[in-house]
Amino acid sequence: MDFDKFDGDEAKRVLFSMLHDAKVLERVAPLWKRPGLFAASASNTVGDWCVRHWRKHHEAPTKKNVVTYMEEWSRKEGKDSIQSMSDLVEDVFRTDVDNPSTQRSIEIADLHFNRVQANQLKERIGQEGCNGQLPKVLEEIEKFEPINLNDEHVTASEVEVKNLRYLWHPFLPYNEMTIADGFPGQGKSLKTLDVAARTSNGWAMPPAPRGEVCVRKPASVVLLTGEDDWGHTVVPRLMAAGADLSKIHKPGKEPISFPHDLPLVESLIRKTKAKLLIIDPIMAFIGDAKTDTNTESHVRRFLLPLVEMTRRTHISTLLVRHFKKEGASAIHRGMGSQAWTAACRIQIAVGDPDGSGTVVVALGKCNLTAKPKSLGFRIEPHTVHVTGETGKDFSIDTARIEWVGEVETTANDVAGADRNQKGPGKKERAVELIQVILEEDGEMDSEELERQVMRLGISKGTYELAKKEAGVMVKRTGGLANKGKWVCSLRN
Repeated sequence: MDFDKFDGDEAKRVLFSMLHDAKVLERVAPLWKRPGLFAASASNTVGDWCVRHWRKHHEAPTKKNVVTYMEEWSRKEGKDSIQSMSDLVEDVFRTDVDNPSTQRSIEIADLHFNRVQANQLKERIGQEGCNGQLPKVLEEIEKFEPINLNDEHVTASEVEVKNLRYLWHPFLPYNEMTIADGFPGQGKSLKTLDVAARTSNGWAMPPAPRGEVCVRKPASVVLLTGEDDWGHTVVPRLMAAGADLSKIHKPGKEPISFPHDLPLVESLIRKTKAKLLIIDPIMAFIGDAKTDTNTESHVRRFLLPLVEMTRRTHISTLLVRHFKKEGASAIHRGMGSQAWTAACRIQIAVGDPDGSGTVVVALGKCNLTAKPKSLGFRIEPHTVHVTGETGKDFSIDTARIEWVGEVETTANDVAGADRNQKGPGKKERAVELIQVILEEDGEMDSEELERQVMRLGISKGTYELAKKEAGVMVKRTGGLANKGKWVCSLRN
């Protein structure tokens, strides 16, 4: 069929449907972008009139409406063009289509637009291929999405209800993406490698002690690191965490960039039957220079293929991202657009808000279940012993984490959302208040002191740290059991 001529039977039939059937227009209008969906410019002009009319009146145009649009068009284009356009309109209105049903009209429109799309794609691929631009050819193929005007749908009663499974409840669900945000140098990567080590051995997840209990089959992990060197940083850290190194995989190609290398990463996931994908940090793997990480539409377009791949492979995907400099609540603190957090079902804030050495892992966003209490860990130095290629043994100083259990600190505490960046932080203000109260009163009932200081809006953990830093001494007075009480005073 010749799609370069406006009078092709298929094109005429589609135009006829657009001119007579509002349901066909309802499906076509959202997809319509200039110069149009037809191959011929004349057909696109008539199609544009139909779509404009639908968007304004929500009905198909009559022949009288089309004549009005044609007269307006001729005043802009000149009388020399009016005859050919008039012939097209008359030809379409005379088309003998035996009054096709709406469904059949939609099927014909689908077929026509898909063939036009295929021809256009073929031309673009041919041009890029001749220029030796294979990545652009692959990109054109990957982003090709056939137009579908069909209004097939399902009801909620037809959807299969599924039980969501977790690699680490509730931080890492399967089939979904989690994003972990935090300041540089405060343990985000160490935490991800600890989880990778546990996955590779089938160990229980934090805060369970490392290596004591196996709760699942050992599984592979695909690890993409954009900042740390594998030889002197990543592998020694994995060794310190007790990982089964044979189950930690990285692509052979470097550097990896998305979306171009997504098929390669998906192939590696399937080949190794991996259960966890870590991308640390996600910003290091953006391959398209045109992707603006601060623009919502760009970020959603970038993440959608990654979300779809996560669900196809039933893996748990963990993205790592740095906090931006300015203060905000936890879900708004990560670098770039809010769409990074919105596209993920779980957002974790990681950091040491008090400078106490206890790094907090707290849920900032959780769309799947109730938020649990936050967890804490400390970074401990560790030495691993390695036998080099020459057979000589040597040691590498690295680090690993030791979990301390539940803590009261929230994600907003980690992000410093309520911290006055130009003045003292919450802990410093608590220290000052404790010292003022106890210097004036000499000593105070422990519960009353806690009640007064907690009015600052601090967590229990921050209060305990502030007490220690203020030099508080706690002692029991008045006897044992119900006869006595605990009182606080400052050390001399």
